[in-house]
Amino acid sequence: MTHETCEDLLGQLSAYIDGDLDPELCHALETHVADCENCRTVVDTLSDTVHLYRTLPPATVSATLSARLRTALAVLFILHPELADQLDALQLPPAAQTELRTQYTAAACLQRMWSIRLGFYLGEVSLLPDRYSAGLGLPPVNAHYGKLCLHTLAARQPFDQLSAYDSLMSLLFAQLKAETPHEHATAG
Repeated sequence: MTHETCEDLLGQLSAYIDGDLDPELCHALETHVADCENCRTVVDTLSDTVHLYRTLPPATVSATLSARLRTALAVLFILHPELADQLDALQLPPAAQTELRTQYTAAACLQRMWSIRLGFYLGEVSLLPDRYSAGLGLPPVNAHYGKLCLHTLAARQPFDQLSAYDSLMSLLFAQLKAETPHEHATAG
């Protein structure tokens, strides 16, 4: 079979695995897969993956670990602001999109609160623009050097989010200090 036929038939693979493929196309795909080792490998691997996904119990993460992971996203945005440009392009469920925007906003607030110390360790820090605070119903990230927005955001959480952000920044600064040459580390 030609490469185009492989692509055409494998383009129908999702419907085949779900049992939703037209019987004629189903037969054509099965006939092709019987003779094409590459396509058979793809079909078998995807079928096994779907079977595992459907039969394994969902993974559970404790509320504490989940909160810590979400909060860690703020540091990711602080250290890699270029990632923020890709947020709106992600195709995520609304709750996940809101969580990313919330942590981005927290990062923008934390940058403003800690800009001098971040600048000491990271050099010039380009502040994340205020993209989402209004949409999240928060004060602007520049209000009171980020404190007002961060306190409002933290008050919406069912746990002590301010302490979590404070601990996160302490860990970040400890890491940055460890990575900084000794002569700079004593000044901070």
